Amino acid sequence: MDRRRFIELTIASASLALTGCGGGGGGDSSTSTPPITTQPFDDSFKELSSKLQGTVITPASTDYDNARVVYNTRFDDIKPKAIVRCTSADDVVATVEYARKAGIAIVPRCGGHGYAGYSTTTGIVVDLSSMNKITLSNGTATVGAGARLVDVYDQLTAKGVAIPLGSCATVGISGLTLGGGIGIVDRAYGLTCDNLISADVVLADGRKVTCDAGVEPDLFWALRGGGGGNFGIVTSFTYKTHPTRDITVLQAYYNFADYEKIMDAWQNWPSKLPDTIWGQLILSWNGGAPSVYLRAFCLGTEADLTPYWNQFKAETGVEPMNPFISTSSYRDTMLSACGGATVEQCHVAGQTPKGIMQRNAFAATSDFFAKPIPLEGMQTLKRFILDGQAKAQYGMIIMDLMGGAIKNFQPSDTAFIHRDALFSFEYYSYFNGGTAAATVDASQAWLHSFRETMKPWSTNLAYVNYIDPLITDWKTAYYGNNYARLAKIKTKYDPNWVFRLPQGVEPG
Repeated sequence: MDRRRFIELTIASASLALTGCGGGGGGDSSTSTPPITTQPFDDSFKELSSKLQGTVITPASTDYDNARVVYNTRFDDIKPKAIVRCTSADDVVATVEYARKAGIAIVPRCGGHGYAGYSTTTGIVVDLSSMNKITLSNGTATVGAGARLVDVYDQLTAKGVAIPLGSCATVGISGLTLGGGIGIVDRAYGLTCDNLISADVVLADGRKVTCDAGVEPDLFWALRGGGGGNFGIVTSFTYKTHPTRDITVLQAYYNFADYEKIMDAWQNWPSKLPDTIWGQLILSWNGGAPSVYLRAFCLGTEADLTPYWNQFKAETGVEPMNPFISTSSYRDTMLSACGGATVEQCHVAGQTPKGIMQRNAFAATSDFFAKPIPLEGMQTLKRFILDGQAKAQYGMIIMDLMGGAIKNFQPSDTAFIHRDALFSFEYYSYFNGGTAAATVDASQAWLHSFRETMKPWSTNLAYVNYIDPLITDWKTAYYGNNYARLAKIKTKYDPNWVFRLPQGVEPG
């Protein structure tokens, strides 16, 4: 493989290889029972429109088809009664009150990347994309709930600071934060939700509250990993910031025949790495021969990373193909997901005037592992991949190291339960935009079978931001022992279940 092709593949995978280009947030309530109707429904939404600074978009609006769709074209058949483009928290309040009184399902939307289509509905979509203001003050950043990661990176790094985020540039800040937030600097600084200081929230009864560790602490606890769209609609987040540093990136390919040796060294790497280094391994079989792709990100110089890279190579005894190490600014590293597009262009086409990023279709699910996978488990996974390839079932497994600062919290300290995980797996397949939903659904079922295959070695838990509608024990899978507390908090803040998802926290 020549260097140019290698770099092209690296750029192409950058937007999904760290976070899968998905996120939590929102909910497709079309499959659940809406609240009891207490007033007649007006499909023109004139009454609601009269109370807003923002805009109500209905099927009669010229831009309805553009406004209603989410990132994953798999859900293009879902048609909301209205999309409300809110410009303020008061707009959100008016929309929530209207939906509650009319008994219409309501879901929030930020970036619209939810894996199961839970940021759209046949009811009302609360579009927060216009609420995207970003401000800095004394070591904190306040970010509007509609901001995309590309804009957060752009504006914060211009001031020499950042917060831990994912690397899919078009993802929204809300779903990422509310589900936890896994990314390349988490071992150094913790998850996105670990850096959350406070949040402004519109509750199911229309009240506006600001929650933090001292005020509405139960709500604040739930918002840090409890999943988007469950407890209210967040309108603004305030985070702790960190000074930016240059990032050194290592990239290398290996032959799939050497997978076990590479996997063995990779999954034992965290015990030898400083928290400033994060690693990722990607197994990919997308039509050609399966490949093994290694990436490591170091907050520091090439000299800081090289000893650990040399150690890794010595432990595997395998010579990598096309190894490449480069050092770039924090900003350039994070914005590489844009593939050379400008910040203005690095938005989904149709969502902003200059956005050019194209929507696609995808399916995914996830696993966590608390200890290294033994040889038997690695060989089982390898056989399953080769069997899938033989049946033209293509995809990738994105493996992310955890540990470091993520373990500074106990599993019960926040709603994010996976504090003791050594690494995570994301089983992922992507398709061209417009691929038939049935095709993607079939891939979802096949990817889900990986969880059963690896169950003897995994924690049997899953990441709520990679939400999988086929997980039947989802309460335990996403939240473990934290679910009982989440249900009590749901009862406190949304007893009538105004905000409901097919896999959403239930009052109780």
